[in-house]
Amino acid sequence: MAKADLILAISSLELREIKYCEASNEVWLKLAAVHESTGPTRKATLLKRFIFNKMSDEQSMDDFLSEFFDCVTN
Repeated sequence: MAKADLILAISSLELREIKYCEASNEVWLKLAAVHESTGPTRKATLLKRFIFNKMSDEQSMDDFLSEFFDCVTN
């Protein structure tokens, strides 16, 4: 059912990318990889997030580290 919903929501160009995917998870991961930005704009955005990542007084260390590692791994 989930795979059918994904297929109905995408364009014919994207459909070519996922033609041989068996499961909805495969479809989702393939579409994410196709649309992931890796250019200079993406790098600048990540650098900005990294530089301005500050821990607030109300924020727990776990939340801060989670945001930090999310920034670093993206």
